[in-house]
Amino acid sequence: MKSIRLGLAIVAFGVPALVFVAGFHLLMPALAAAGMRYYYAYCVGIGVPLGLLLVAALVTVALRRGTLSWSVIRDELRLRPMDRRQWLFAVLAIVVGAIIGTSLLGIVNRWLLLAGVVPIPAWLPPFLNNYGGGLLAGIDEATGGMRGNWLVVAATVLLLFVNVTGEELWWRGVILPGQESAGGRHA
Repeated sequence: MKSIRLGLAIVAFGVPALVFVAGFHLLMPALAAAGMRYYYAYCVGIGVPLGLLLVAALVTVALRRGTLSWSVIRDELRLRPMDRRQWLFAVLAIVVGAIIGTSLLGIVNRWLLLAGVVPIPAWLPPFLNNYGGGLLAGIDEATGGMRGNWLVVAATVLLLFVNVTGEELWWRGVILPGQESAGGRHA
């Protein structure tokens, strides 16, 4: 495992950050302007960078080990089953994160947006430009209607899949071990 020191860490975080900025601020509005419904433009604009993280993790494993068998991917990217304690921690973290995310962080986020500290892009669709009311109505409008619309389900499941696998495999499976090699337990 190659150590990831500060310079390489800046590249490892900076390049994906630029790809996410391009996906959100360039690709998403371009797709919406071309006629794609906002929700699907969002899924593509965010999903493409997340998918690229997944591809980058798999390519890294292939370059390091010369193969992409499941056992190699599992070992190289540190994919191990969770024990009961880890599952309990994960569930509690999700619950606490949801409570904090919808209350305290929601309040801070709203204040930052309304105060103009964080500017809202003019092209941002209503379902993303929401201060706490009408989220489902905004998503319904952005998707062309959710009732009976299985494309919404497929797009959301695919986005969640590339989100979890792309981020986890790249950041925890590729980048973190290199940072641990360079910084030990402070990584």
